Formats: sequence, C-alpha cells, structure tokens
Amino acid sequence: WVTVTPSPNAVVGRTIGVWISGPGDFALSGDYGAYGAIPAASSLSTIEFGASTLMVSSAASLAPAKVAVGQQEVAMLRFSATAGLNSIRISSMTVGRTGGADQDISSLSVAWDSNRNGAYDPGADTLMTSGADVFANGLSTLAFTAGQTLSTLQAGTTETYFLVVNVANNAVAGDSLSVGLDSPGAFTLSSATATVSGANLPAISSPATIFPALA
Repeated sequence: WVTVTPSPNAVVGRTIGVWISGPGDFALSGDYGAYGAIPAASSLSTIEFGASTLMVSSAASLAPAKVAVGQQEVAMLRFSATAGLNSIRISSMTVGRTGGADQDISSLSVAWDSNRNGAYDPGADTLMTSGADVFANGLSTLAFTAGQTLSTLQAGTTETYFLVVNVANNAVAGDSLSVGLDSPGAFTLSSATATVSGANLPAISSPATIFPALA
C-alpha cells in the first residue's frame, strides 16, 4: 500500500495522486529486481476540509431605534463565528427580515471586522458579499464573494461579522424591521462534513423604525 497524509497547510480544492514510474523507483537490497504492472498511478483525490462545526456566538444588536429613509451603511447585527477541529469555508449566509417590507431595504451585505475593534467601520472593514443583495419574500441569500482565503475560518479561530443594510429611498416611514440569522440553515458551508451548531441561534437584531429623511 502507498498512503499519504495531506499537510495541515494543504490547499483545499487541489488534487493529489501518487505514481510509480518504473523499476528504478524501487531501492532493493541483494539480487532482487522489480517487475510487474509498472508504471502505475493512482487516481486523483480532491483535498477537502475535514469534519468540523461552526459555532455562532456573541451576537449583539447594533440596530438604532430609528433610521432615516435613504440612510446608508446601517449596521444591524454583530456576531462571531468559530471554526472547530478543522477549517471551515463559508459559501453564503441567508438573512431573514422581520417586519417592514422587502422594498424598505435597497441592499444588504455582510462585512468582516477586519480591524478587529468590534465596531462597524464603513470603508475599513472588509465586505464579504457583493453589497448588491436584496430581500425577496423576507429572505436574502448572500454569496461570499471575497475569495477562498477570506471566506475561510481557520481551525480554532474566531472572526466577527456585521449585517449591514441600506435603507431605500422609497422606504415606508413608520415601518419597523429586524434582520438576522434564523437557524443553522442560514449558513451554507463548502464542505459536506462541516456542520453549524444551533446553540446560539437564532440571532436577530432589535427592530429599527424608519422615519422620514430630513429635508
């Protein structure tokens, strides 16, 4: 048997295989030689993340009591995510809306607290999604477009994220709405062996009430 153990730093998505090119690959003592079905090669295997659990923690509402029609970059929810025994790559998050209407929000996004100060800093914190996602029937699935490296939580590490909304110019004054992550199913992970703990979910912001923009 020929066995391999991938490095802890192996790049997920790459393929690996082994081969024996000919008799010269064998180092034998005495008057022995190698013969048989050589060259020989294994099939290729794709490197994947190992089994692991994503844990959401420290969820806190950042929603202001009032937001103006047309107000931009409103941080509604902060939460942390921790990878378990192995690294985890987040493919997308599905954000739910409670109250108000889909058209009250012109777009929403997920941002990473890249300066790790616990506060949402527009232009400084890293946008993980396109910034152009919208609600449909109270839900929005935001694909992580920041690339494999930024979308991957290394084993045993914790990162903090923000749910951020832009209030539409035609939002209805008086509507009150919350956003959040309803269940473990809100996360789509790149590996079939990765799971999401439901221990601290749902994580929902406090409601923010829309008021008319100042003239």
